[in-house]
Amino acid sequence: MQTHLLADFVGYDDSNNKPTPVYLSLEIAIHGKPLPVNENGGTADSRREQPTTSLWGRAWRDLRESSDSSVAYHDFEQVRVGRIVVPILRNLAERPAMFRQGTYPGVEYRILRIIDPETGADLFYSRPGVDYELKPIYPLVQQLERLWPVRVNEKDIPRLYTPAMYNGLSAIGSLFTAVMGLLAAFLVSQAISIFVIPSRSMEPTLQVGDVLLVDKLTPRLTNKLNLNKYSEWVGYIVLFRPTESLQDIVLQSGGRKLTDRELFVKRVAAGPGSTLKITDASGAVEIDGRKPLERRDFCGEEPTRLIEKFLRQGDEFQVGPKQVAVLGDCSSVSIDSRVWGPLPTDNIVGRPLLRVWPLSRVGQVHSLVTDWSE
Repeated sequence: MQTHLLADFVGYDDSNNKPTPVYLSLEIAIHGKPLPVNENGGTADSRREQPTTSLWGRAWRDLRESSDSSVAYHDFEQVRVGRIVVPILRNLAERPAMFRQGTYPGVEYRILRIIDPETGADLFYSRPGVDYELKPIYPLVQQLERLWPVRVNEKDIPRLYTPAMYNGLSAIGSLFTAVMGLLAAFLVSQAISIFVIPSRSMEPTLQVGDVLLVDKLTPRLTNKLNLNKYSEWVGYIVLFRPTESLQDIVLQSGGRKLTDRELFVKRVAAGPGSTLKITDASGAVEIDGRKPLERRDFCGEEPTRLIEKFLRQGDEFQVGPKQVAVLGDCSSVSIDSRVWGPLPTDNIVGRPLLRVWPLSRVGQVHSLVTDWSE
């Protein structure tokens, strides 16, 4: 009690400004805990003999020791009259009961009284089985207001934290959620991604502006595990990083240097061990001496026939052990393996799963069935 407030506290009128003695009769209740007994039978200072526990240590102990959902756990050293506490849920099933009794999770309450329910005696520190009289320290929304304080048994409140512990654990929980969200997003980005078709080289199968959902996991596993299954991918569409020879062609054509994030899309035409040969000036090919049945002339002709300046009739190459040959579905505009040679399988980063845009063409991107004429 501050001295200048004492007169108001006892109802003394000092308006005459004359010093008059005030006589008080006080009844003092001392609340405490028995000191531990040392080896000589005397008491010892528990603060020296017992290790202290920080607020975070108590919170961590709470998390570890309250695994039994039928037992309420409180740190009785922190719960005492006048203390601000925050009720906490262990699971959503406890929420209705806590709302009925007025102990709203996450709301800060002041403990006005701690009462022994058997004797009705007022206590200063908490202990198992006591009743609390609680009142929020700030106004609540109208739907949550009631006649305060509320009286609640200690066992009906799953957990009580101090504001510092509650705010700290909330911050840690938010940080953990954010980190896990970023980690999940990163893992998803390593497995699937979105790709927008930038050119006509795959018309009519894929048109400019089509948006694809791409599987990035299968090519990565195939490369990492050395599965050598690219010979089975003939007829399938793949996305890949540009090779050095393709980079050179782009630069010679007046373009800029491409990054590894800029991908090309073509269809696998031949696997390891096959030989690809250009049979005429238009860019028709034979693979292992046979002409593929699938046609690549469904797209419109390119009027200037620029592709022909890159092609050499009679050129051929053999696909190496970790290589494939790729061709565009639109032969007249596609700069592909006919121009810059085989594609290393390490450059393949994905395969289309679905076309997700435009809505009129949403669905699976069908792969060609490879067939050969004799």
